[in-house]
Amino acid sequence: MNVSRYNVHPDQLKNTVDALDSTDTQASWCVRAVYTRHPDNPWFFFTGQCAAVTERLDDCVQMYSSIAFVQKIMNATTIEKITNTILTEGLLVHPELPAIRATQENPHFTKLIVPSHATASGLPLLSFTTELAAGNAFFNETALVDYVLSYHISADAYLKQFMGLHPFRNPQDSGKGEVSILITDARAAIRLDNNRVFVFPRKCETRLVGHINGRVIDIRNDEATDIDVTNIRDIELFLIAANGDLIDYISSTAWPHKFKPTALEVIKCEKLFELIGSGESEVCEFKPYVDLASEKAVELAKAVCAFANHRGGTLFIGVTKEGDIVGLARNLAKLGGDSAQNLATYEKKVCNELREMLADTQCFASQVASVAGTQLIVIEVVPSEKTNYLVRGEQSRIAYMRHGATSAKMSPTEIIAKNDSARHPIFGGM
Repeated sequence: MNVSRYNVHPDQLKNTVDALDSTDTQASWCVRAVYTRHPDNPWFFFTGQCAAVTERLDDCVQMYSSIAFVQKIMNATTIEKITNTILTEGLLVHPELPAIRATQENPHFTKLIVPSHATASGLPLLSFTTELAAGNAFFNETALVDYVLSYHISADAYLKQFMGLHPFRNPQDSGKGEVSILITDARAAIRLDNNRVFVFPRKCETRLVGHINGRVIDIRNDEATDIDVTNIRDIELFLIAANGDLIDYISSTAWPHKFKPTALEVIKCEKLFELIGSGESEVCEFKPYVDLASEKAVELAKAVCAFANHRGGTLFIGVTKEGDIVGLARNLAKLGGDSAQNLATYEKKVCNELREMLADTQCFASQVASVAGTQLIVIEVVPSEKTNYLVRGEQSRIAYMRHGATSAKMSPTEIIAKNDSARHPIFGGM
């Protein structure tokens, strides 16, 4: 299911709020805005958001030499008034700073669902974003230093903390000031808690579908499913209302709110980093990238086959022979579109290639893993019970075994010994 942004007319924003029967219709709204400038030059709007609040908050202004953070509370107003103000005369948050104003002749909003796992309230949000004047806005990743104001090690980190969400794709997206209006969707939310996956709260009929670590999930209304929530490596869940609305989702691939690996998965990634640091060996091999349409694709099947006929092992795609973790982003960039989706698609194609090439297709498991902050494909291989071999092309019926850091063709003696070990496991170690 597509969770990417799509355009909506300003009138649809109010209609959406009305359809949700949300308390955000008439409420106190918190406007947070960030401005930037070169020292002693005019301020330019960089990014901002408006969200309804229930707790008591106060106005505040933090103006560093080149970055300003402003919080303004607007009481007893409506989404319609705020939207109209932004689209017409502009929303003034501080007398020394320019108003937040749309400058396009026919402005529109892009709609995006912010999933519940990425919000402070634990409820999904509908984010309606419009682009303002490009101006000369920029963002410098630097420490925030001032005689009166608090010191912050990273302007980027503090910006994310101040906004409460991941407010922009990349600090280098300069000159593209955007303001988002956030609407709480209190109809339902996905929960992963007490080793269960379920929906809470639930104020409408729902169906939760998707998969966790390859296991299909299909839950209706108040049902629940047991799951090990401490060890999630791959998750794609979609919460659908009876009218077809996508209410909430959890995804390990969808940008910009990808689900972070759980604690056990983090430990596993640390172990993978240590394994890479040890270099190629009897149980480890690196590939920087493999073009699946080329004759080099068979190298993947040879490596997996060799591990399976020996002690098992791990194949990394996105690591050079020297052990440099380079990832796959550069090689997949030529495909265009979303990089995370390209990586997920490539990983599935790698799995399909191996299934078509190997006699034993149950000997391996593949996943996209973040190692040292870089996305890699990790293929873990366990020993096959009988001799594994290739089944396609010129390599058909050829078996490989690991010898040191290389994959070599198995000799007839090795094949016989492997199969005898499978028939008589008690003698397998002799």
